[in-house]
Amino acid sequence: MKKNYPNNTYDTDGFTILEILIAMSIFAIGILGVAKMQLTAVNDNTGTRKYTEASAWGISQIERIMATSYDDASLEDGESGSDTDPQEIYTINWSVTESDPVPDVKKIEILVSWGNQKFEAVYYKAKDY
Repeated sequence: MKKNYPNNTYDTDGFTILEILIAMSIFAIGILGVAKMQLTAVNDNTGTRKYTEASAWGISQIERIMATSYDDASLEDGESGSDTDPQEIYTINWSVTESDPVPDVKKIEILVSWGNQKFEAVYYKAKDY
């Protein structure tokens, strides 16, 4: 059905192009914020995954060391070691020292590093009687 417009007036229903451009600009700014938030979440998850892998590898190493006998040659005062994972992402270093002032206790320090990040842990092994 055709509308009659007296005296050449126009129908004012709907949106103008300027209103649509403003609405699209506001929407685009909102979408950019969501995209930045998603990128930050992905990066944080990657960092957390690497920290979890490093700590699991470090704890695995400490469990291996703790399973050895107190008098084992690898647990002599001043002993240390280093290793790299198969993908060469993480490097692990450990050292054994006599604990001071407690006798018959050895301090085992573990350091797992990757990039500019690190995971550190200190454990103590007492002599079995």
